[in-house]
Amino acid sequence: MRILTTTARRHPAAVAATGATLAVLLAGCGSTAPTTSADEESGSGEGWEYTDDSGQTISLDAPPENVVVQVNAAAALVDLGFEPTAVFGPRELADGEPDPQAGDVDPETPSVGTEWGEFDMESYLALEPDLVVTIAYGDALWYVPEESTDQIEDAAPILAVQLEGVPADEAVQKFTDLAAALGADVESEAVTAAQEDFDAASAELAEATEANPDVSVMATNTTADLMNVAKPGFFSDLSYFQAQGVDFVEPDGGEAPNWHDLSWEQASTYEADVILADTRPNSLPVDDMADIPTWAELPAVQADQVGSWHAETPMSHAKLAPVIRELAELIEGADPDVV
Repeated sequence: MRILTTTARRHPAAVAATGATLAVLLAGCGSTAPTTSADEESGSGEGWEYTDDSGQTISLDAPPENVVVQVNAAAALVDLGFEPTAVFGPRELADGEPDPQAGDVDPETPSVGTEWGEFDMESYLALEPDLVVTIAYGDALWYVPEESTDQIEDAAPILAVQLEGVPADEAVQKFTDLAAALGADVESEAVTAAQEDFDAASAELAEATEANPDVSVMATNTTADLMNVAKPGFFSDLSYFQAQGVDFVEPDGGEAPNWHDLSWEQASTYEADVILADTRPNSLPVDDMADIPTWAELPAVQADQVGSWHAETPMSHAKLAPVIRELAELIEGADPDVV
């Protein structure tokens, strides 16, 4: 497919963060409203135009057919009825189980890379791609190697969906708009039912926080050397939970926009009634932290009020609803007087 024009071309940069912060981000994880051309909206198929969250306007001579999508973004689009031509990013955990961030992406979908920094240009070019879609955190394009960006973009424009600081409901809407522009039926029975379930789950969370308003919550990612406390405003899921009344700890330290990185000796810097422990592979499993004294001494741990933070949940109504319900149940049954 011939690319007609691409304006306001991005110059991607690495995420501004410490090495430890970036390592945490790599495991998981202000926008411009998207627009589509009149031809695309009318279904004439004579042109396609979309303005992504970087401000780049992508114009093609026909709607894109061969679309290569970062796997977490692909999972959101699949739930909206769009099937990618190929994906990149992790689809399996180390034990061979499906990676939650891949959602319901067909395991038979071709892949052009599964690890950070891996992008098989030969396989990618053989697909004759029309469009690449990925998530952005600030200026960083997720799982798009910076050194390969120009070569990737020479073959097809890169469309960025910004998620940094974007609450989950707004993130879902971004993917809904994109899926519709790509030709998916976003008003199908399945999509509508998923939205209704999401709305019901959100109401349940709001009711739980209203009924138990004094429960404080802290989201963490942990390594052998660090306990990273999340800044909820950075993360789509946490910021949405916060909007439903969840009382998150707000770290006031750390230079990175996403974490306050603490040594284990500093683990008691923040306290909460409930801890949400990151379930991503780069974070220590809760059972493995039992022998870390400063973890074991945290009030929430002693009260057995440690839940799961599913930080790589695809931004779709279908995948978010059960996560929201899990949190609602946790807060509803939590003791608010632990700290």
